[in-house]
Amino acid sequence: MRVLALPLILALAACGESEDKVENTLITVSPSDVGCIRDVAEGFKSLFYDQGKVREAYETFVAEDYKQHNPMAQDGREAAITFLESIFEANPQQHMTVHRMIVEDPYIAVHLHGQSGPDDLGAAAVDILRVENCRIVEHWDVTQSVPAESVNGNGMF
Repeated sequence: MRVLALPLILALAACGESEDKVENTLITVSPSDVGCIRDVAEGFKSLFYDQGKVREAYETFVAEDYKQHNPMAQDGREAAITFLESIFEANPQQHMTVHRMIVEDPYIAVHLHGQSGPDDLGAAAVDILRVENCRIVEHWDVTQSVPAESVNGNGMF
């Protein structure tokens, strides 16, 4: 089984199809299939946010013509991979902790804490991803530095 077939396998499994039929079957999953979007959310979270496997996550779950709204990054899947891999290489202790994900067709919202190392207060971020045909096709993000102290004591996570 190829990793790229994972979203398709998960979609077929939900419909009662066996893995054997996946290798030789071409199907189109509706972008409104919330199960597909949940599978993309969970798979991308695991590979990218949890394991830091940038290339594998993006080649598996992101469309080639991925549209980027972060003004510091270019459009396209390969541009995103290059941009993110350089960040991970420059910060080998980079760590992201996902605190919550909201999946609402066709969007995935990821609230996370990014740190460049264990002593870094880091930043709170929200990534908003739009899914179409079981692929992430668009990305927005907002980021805020985590302060040493909180006026209200609630914390950011």
